[in-house]
Order: sequence, then structure tokens, then C-alpha cells
Amino acid sequence: MAGSGYYVRNNIIYVQGSVDGRFYRISTTKEATPLNLKWISKNSRDVLLNLIAKEKPCKPIYFVEYARLSLQNNAYMRRSSTNKDYEADFTKKIAPKFKNFTLKDIKPSDIKAWQNKLLDVELSAKRVKNLRTVFSTILNDAMADDLIDKNPIEMVKPPKIEQTEIHPFSLKDVTTILGSAKGWFKNFLSVAFFTGARTGELLALKWEDVNFDSNTIHIRRSIRRAEIGKTKTETSNRVIDMLPPVKKALMEQFKTNGLAYEWIFTSSRNTHFTE
Repeated sequence: MAGSGYYVRNNIIYVQGSVDGRFYRISTTKEATPLNLKWISKNSRDVLLNLIAKEKPCKPIYFVEYARLSLQNNAYMRRSSTNKDYEADFTKKIAPKFKNFTLKDIKPSDIKAWQNKLLDVELSAKRVKNLRTVFSTILNDAMADDLIDKNPIEMVKPPKIEQTEIHPFSLKDVTTILGSAKGWFKNFLSVAFFTGARTGELLALKWEDVNFDSNTIHIRRSIRRAEIGKTKTETSNRVIDMLPPVKKALMEQFKTNGLAYEWIFTSSRNTHFTE
């Protein structure tokens, strides 16, 4: 049977009609059961439009265009300084190689060639792994949006990071260094040596973070690139014990600026330092 909305051929339902001056007749692949015929009689136009949309070739989505959107959409989850790093890494190290690629064009072999070239120009394996993180985040977003089936970077082994042998200061070294330091810097070094806190965390310490009664220091924030933000990871937001050398140094520092400023270690402008 034929009609302006649908017809049946070999017991399969077809929809038909004119859209934008062009006539279409497309199989729905559905059998002409009484229930399907009843449904298609009311919805043939919508089905036709949906099938036409699937037939139309999709506009290619270029990687760089999508990457900018991905970086923007994920910005709220990162620190401002991290966003700046990601933007810089993408613009300088990723976009130049893949600026003419669509999302579907990028193959594992392209990733491997890009990675090898970065290593050849003397970037460290750790630096390349950081760049891979930026790249992979973008491609994971594209996969979540059903724009690609797989993340090609996951099919390329990351470069192996050679473990660097660490030679920590001995107690004798620490004593020698502190013996040569003076003033606030000596106090800062004492706190750094005997707490293990990061530089940015120490520079962001306020007197409200120190409890001389319980001998504890609360690490709540960090400074990076002159910006105050959360600590590097949530687990870094922590309370640490104040050992006797640390307490002595902080009490000496308190005599200098504890009543005048909120920051423990202050610059010549009487504000916090920047990392």
C-alpha cells in the first residue's frame, strides 16, 4: 500500500515525503505489524525527518575547535594556575601539530609521532606525560560526547620516567644551613626542613593556622604564581605536628610580625610572598 506518509514493501514500513523541495523514501527497517502501522500512521513525518538527519553527512569537527571548548568546560574544576598551564601547553605543544586534524582523523600513530618528536627536542619524559594528560582529557570528553569511539592516546605507551636518585640533606647539612641563615629566612627554612610542607603551602601560612597550645599547624591553602588557592590535592589539606625546632622558629617569627600581619612570612611590602 502506498501513501504520502508511509508505505509497505515486502512487509517493511517505509516513510516518504518532501523536505526542502526534495522527495525522500526511506526504510524504517520495521515490520508492518498492526501495532507498528498504527504508530507510524501518526508519526511518519517525525520518523522521516530523523532518518534524513542521520543520512546527512555530519560537518567535520576539528580537534582544535573542540579542544578549546573542552578546556573551557573543565575550567571550573581546576585552579586558575592549572588552567593557565593547560592553555599554554595546548597552544604551544599540542595545537601546532594537530591544528588541521578533525577529531576522527587522529590515530595512535599520530600520537606516537607527536610524542617522539617532543622527546627528541629534549623534553623530559615527565613533561611529556603532563602534556599527554591535557591531550587525553580533551579526547575523553570527545569520546563521552560520542564524537569518537576510542581515545587514541590510550593505545600509545607513555614514555618511561627514569627514577632520579634523591639525596636529602643530612641533619649535619641542615644544621650548617640554618647556622648560616639569619632573620625571617632562618625561621622559614626551619619550618620547611622540619615539616616537609611544600614551598607554596608555607608561603600561604597565616597566624590563624598555627596553634601553639596544641603544637599543630593547619595547612589550608597554597600560593602559586601569586595566586592563593587550595592545596595541590585534598589530602594535602591537613594538620601537621609542630616539632620543637618549628615551634621555636615560629615563636621567633611571631615576635617580628605576629601582631601586625596575618601572614607568617611577609615580603618587604608587608604582604605574602609569591612562589
